[in-house]
Amino acid sequence: HPFPPARSATATAAVAIGSLLCVAHVGDSTAILCRGGEAIELTPPHKPTAPAERARIEAAGGWVTGARGGHGGRVNGVLAVSRAF
Repeated sequence: HPFPPARSATATAAVAIGSLLCVAHVGDSTAILCRGGEAIELTPPHKPTAPAERARIEAAGGWVTGARGGHGGRVNGVLAVSRAF
C-alpha cells in the first residue's frame, strides 16, 4: 500500500474551579454536559466549512475544499477538522 497507516489524535479537557468550568478541545472531539437529562454541547465542532473557521484558514494562506457526498470540506484538501495538533 502506498500510504502509511493513518494516525490521529484528539483532546478534550475540562477544569472546574469553584463555580467556573473551563473547557477546551482540539481535533475531532467535543465536550457535552448532561444537565437534567438534557445534553448541552460545550465545545462546537471544528468544521472547516464554518464561516469563521474558513476565514481563519484562508487568512493563514490555506484553503478549504467543498463539501462532497454529505461530508464537510477539508483543510488544504486533506484534514477534516480545522484545528488539530
